Amino acid sequence: WSNSRLPWRNPNPSARLNPKVENNRQQARIKEWDKIVKTHLKNNQPEKALKFLKETLRLDARNHYSLGMTSYLLLTYQKDFEAAKKMAIDGLNDNPQSLYCLHALAWLHYKQKEYGLAQRVIREIKQPKYAWFELQFHSAMIHWKAHNRNVARQHFLLARKLNPSNIPLWISLAMFMEEENDNNAAIKAYQKALELTDNVDPVRNYLMTKIDTLLP
Repeated sequence: WSNSRLPWRNPNPSARLNPKVENNRQQARIKEWDKIVKTHLKNNQPEKALKFLKETLRLDARNHYSLGMTSYLLLTYQKDFEAAKKMAIDGLNDNPQSLYCLHALAWLHYKQKEYGLAQRVIREIKQPKYAWFELQFHSAMIHWKAHNRNVARQHFLLARKLNPSNIPLWISLAMFMEEENDNNAAIKAYQKALELTDNVDPVRNYLMTKIDTLLP
């Protein structure tokens, strides 16, 4: 990449002396990186997202966004729990309030069925309503499994607003509503998942069976 492709390169090194300028510059850098990562993920290209994040870490080895997102992608797409945990903790050592590292570490605990630990970590996030679908969906799942149902419900609703076409979200929400003994809401969620599911997807049989079972 040429320098023209690296908007985070600071043309004025003296600006590093000003913490406010440095913070604004870092936030702009993270925003641009996040767009690139999310584009790769939207195109179902996690390997390209990881490759890009690796390059950002070569340029800024302590960047909490890159460490947190790399941790999350290693966990989600490569099931590399050990590497994911190390990167999340490395990021938190420098930035204990990093939303991205806290999210990755909390989701790792969830995947290991350590729901209490997952909830303790996710509660450290200072922006719990941050408009990021994965954060809201995973927060809902974590609080649900940790028996904090009211908070789980709030995060499910936020996740639904952010991505109303996500099938796993609708199925999870339906199961949550079943446990809440709200069969009408559960039926609606299963029906929404069914609407979004391809005709050849075998999950359709499961969804139709659930709807039939819950209908009065």
